[in-house]
Amino acid sequence: MTTTSSCSRSDEGCRVLKYLLGVQLAIVVFVMIYFSCRENQTIMILEQPLPIQYMNKARDQAVTAERIHDTVTFLTGDGNYRGDLEADRGQGLFISLREEISPDAPLLDLFREYLGEDEADAIALEMSRSDSLNMLMGAGSDSRAFMHNCQRLTVISMARSPLLPWDRELDLVILPGFSPGMTGGLNRILMENPHVTVLCPPVTSGILANHLDFLDSIPRLVPVFPGRTRLTNRLWSLVLPTGEGSPDSDYELFLLAETSRGMVLISGMGRPGVEEILGHSALDGFDFSLFVGGVDMAMVLEDPALLPSLERVKKRFPDLIISPNHKLSPVARNAMEQVFGDRLMVPGTGDVLDIEQDMLYRFRVHRED
Repeated sequence: MTTTSSCSRSDEGCRVLKYLLGVQLAIVVFVMIYFSCRENQTIMILEQPLPIQYMNKARDQAVTAERIHDTVTFLTGDGNYRGDLEADRGQGLFISLREEISPDAPLLDLFREYLGEDEADAIALEMSRSDSLNMLMGAGSDSRAFMHNCQRLTVISMARSPLLPWDRELDLVILPGFSPGMTGGLNRILMENPHVTVLCPPVTSGILANHLDFLDSIPRLVPVFPGRTRLTNRLWSLVLPTGEGSPDSDYELFLLAETSRGMVLISGMGRPGVEEILGHSALDGFDFSLFVGGVDMAMVLEDPALLPSLERVKKRFPDLIISPNHKLSPVARNAMEQVFGDRLMVPGTGDVLDIEQDMLYRFRVHRED
């Protein structure tokens, strides 16, 4: 009653009252956001990332993110350049591809074979709701450190950003092998995403008994056949023997992705070796533009065969960019720098590789404590 009469007496008084109410509302909203950030120790990723390395792009070219790009985010690695992340010497990659899964995707046939018709139809319905395919390759070696990095990088909390499209649940978890460096955080990942499907290499006698017990506890576990298998319109699996003496498994699972930049090979451990992987007969006719992930050269201290092997890879794929994040010794890195030059992109934990723009990003971070 009082407010109505005051507005009727004076338009100026009405405007003052509305202004004061607006200021009061703004203060309330600010306080709510402030305490919410303090409670969750929110990391705010700035919209403009810091480019670490460019390929085939002018250095002053503006970063465009009008659509979701094909990206690989390094959740673990040999280098840790951000103080808010923790070291994990295992492997963990978050891969996002712009692809809608069709009802006739070969991947669903695999699900039907191992999980049954009803379960496969349920998975198909879940995956059809997304216009991107979000995958986790490897789950690190240290469960606490791996989950800390996932939460800091918002993989689990699913923050929204054009370059970091973590706005949906995981579609797939890829186990390249069964070593402790691949499975440390898997239990926690499955707790956060209980219905996610896990792809793995064939389960053979080479797997340690404790791993077999662990695998039995995964509700949606799908082994993938040796060789090359099409999964979707843009994605293949590649399962290769790991070689003699592998302590954890007889096979390793890789991913092949067709992107706007060409074919990309994504490696978890890389035990067979870069030349052996890219030169396998199952990949005849493929022209690779990018090799990303594990290279299994942690113990290389002096290997006279390494340099000629890398030179043969470079000769066969002259435009290849190589981005190793796991098991890379200083000797191996020097050899790669000698052969690949500025086409070697070595990421750190938390970096994002934008495949379509050939750029490696490190995000400036501001944390509210």
